Amino acid sequence: MMESPLLKNTCQKWKKAFPWLTIVDIDGEVNRLKCAYCTQFNLKNVWSAEGTPNIQRSSVERHNESKDHVSAAKLFLSRNLDISIETECNETETYDGNVSEQDVFLLRTIYSLAKNEIPSERVNDMLELQTLNEVDIKYQNLSWTTINDIQQCISTVTEVKQQ
Repeated sequence: MMESPLLKNTCQKWKKAFPWLTIVDIDGEVNRLKCAYCTQFNLKNVWSAEGTPNIQRSSVERHNESKDHVSAAKLFLSRNLDISIETECNETETYDGNVSEQDVFLLRTIYSLAKNEIPSERVNDMLELQTLNEVDIKYQNLSWTTINDIQQCISTVTEVKQQ
């Protein structure tokens, strides 16, 4: 059975919105979806073990909001664990807990805008301004979902550090 390229492309787009998403590819077909965070901590859920066969965005969104996932994400972010993340070109990239200078610029920009109650729609304008000011930043034209996910990560790290 040949898989629709649309399904594979859709799952790749979901990975951009949900960086923890792991696509289980068997015989060239998207077969299941797994969670890198839940897998890292060996949680007892389908997203950690064999992966969910329910390949729908609503399923991914429900998992993203689940208590197991939120706990695993907080642990992951607070411990800066090493994790292998499959990239779009199927190469493996190891996260070593180090944050690049460009990532720091991005995080500071998004944090500063949120702290000063400046709308998220202004993030791309601020990134463009930084580029014009010769700040070496690779990020441009971030989607609202990406900006929101980064804000959630910053919030989670802030909460963990306060505990």
